[in-house]
Amino acid sequence: MFKKIWDCNPYIVIFISSILLLQLLIANPGYYSHDELQKLDYILSNGFESYMKNYVSIHIGNEFGSPVRPFSFAVQGVYALFMESYPIVVHLLDVLTHMLVALLLYKLIVQFGVNKKIALLSSLIFIFNPNTVIAIGWSAALMDRHYVLFALVALLAADKYIRFDSKYLHLIIVFFSSIIAILSKETAIVTPALLIIVLIVQFKYIKTKKFWTVSILWLIPIVFYLLYRLPALLTSFNSSNVGAYSTSLLNVPENIWIYFAYPFLTNITESISWIFLDMSLIWIAVMLNVFVSLSLGFIYKFKFSIYYLFFYVLFIVPVLLLPSTGGHYLYGSGLVLSTALAAIILTDNKYKIFFRITGILLMFVLITHSYNLQKYVYQRGSCMNKAMITMESAYLSSNRPKYVSFKVDQGAPLHVLRSIITGRDRIGTNDSIVFKILNQSEDVTSKDELLLTMTQNCSVIKKK
Repeated sequence: MFKKIWDCNPYIVIFISSILLLQLLIANPGYYSHDELQKLDYILSNGFESYMKNYVSIHIGNEFGSPVRPFSFAVQGVYALFMESYPIVVHLLDVLTHMLVALLLYKLIVQFGVNKKIALLSSLIFIFNPNTVIAIGWSAALMDRHYVLFALVALLAADKYIRFDSKYLHLIIVFFSSIIAILSKETAIVTPALLIIVLIVQFKYIKTKKFWTVSILWLIPIVFYLLYRLPALLTSFNSSNVGAYSTSLLNVPENIWIYFAYPFLTNITESISWIFLDMSLIWIAVMLNVFVSLSLGFIYKFKFSIYYLFFYVLFIVPVLLLPSTGGHYLYGSGLVLSTALAAIILTDNKYKIFFRITGILLMFVLITHSYNLQKYVYQRGSCMNKAMITMESAYLSSNRPKYVSFKVDQGAPLHVLRSIITGRDRIGTNDSIVFKILNQSEDVTSKDELLLTMTQNCSVIKKK
């Protein structure tokens, strides 16, 4: 069976695997959070042209973490056109973007001279890697996929220019890919460091004019972006009160610990949920990731253990200072873990039986976590979809009041309700609504205020 897979066209294998392995994400009838809905609300209230004018722009922002992502916001605006009637289109586009990243991963690994089997297995593991699931299933996290996608395009063109044919077209691709990457998400500031891979392949290129030409072209858009947003950057580091994006070096150790554990914690969904887990489970998960690093060093050379640690952390460096974690931040690190695990499973080392068995076992741990995450995203989307439909039905049958308050039954998914109403004032086509969540002991203060209740089965109803 595996021999037949290796003999197939790798691009077809990656395409089919992406569709088959991520069916739950494609079939999701709803959405993950309020982020997607807020963009849709704006377009419904102000029009698509106004959205593009206000969201697809470059501005300094109050803090560096404040989203200034015109390319990704433009794509979100297009997504919003399908959100109400065709959620499958949105989710399919998310999966296809992920598939493109997997294809680029395959092409890059082969271009760097690695065995095609390792390249294909790396891409297949990346497709279902739990480090990537939230960034795919949460449509609003498309910027994590975008900046990685264009970083890989830049790296592919940069390596072509440095080591093969020095065409100006490759320099143009590097430059514009760097622009799109940084305009997709601020995290792209770390991507020029990917050129280190070229030096790992052949260090002699560090002395060449071509290497430094590519490096400068890749850096120029990022430097200008940082200079333009310097006031926001200084605010983030100098202020002690900038909300969710406040930074502190004290956050780094704990965040690294969680990010290294995350892929091997099979029952965790959102990374912040680690606080509810037994500490011993987290340490075991961290050790499994360390085992991946040490195995690379044992099979190949010790320096590959260092490379693994460096590149795994590289993609999360900009978010390590933040006070909270997010599974979607690990999207780029998923490339590194997937490639490492494929290299371990397909090793020809004299201890290959041991490493193949342990590598396959680790792969099944990732598969289990990936399935649990996909199921969580699907169930959350289904719950949100049901809640929004029943909420609109209850609202329309109640003379459409301006004030709507909610109570939540014991065991009902409060987090889903918060995702529906946070930063929003709309139910269906009705806007300018004021939402409020009440405690069980509270009651409505006006006869013009509608009281709805969220039940355990995700319905939002008007109780008598």
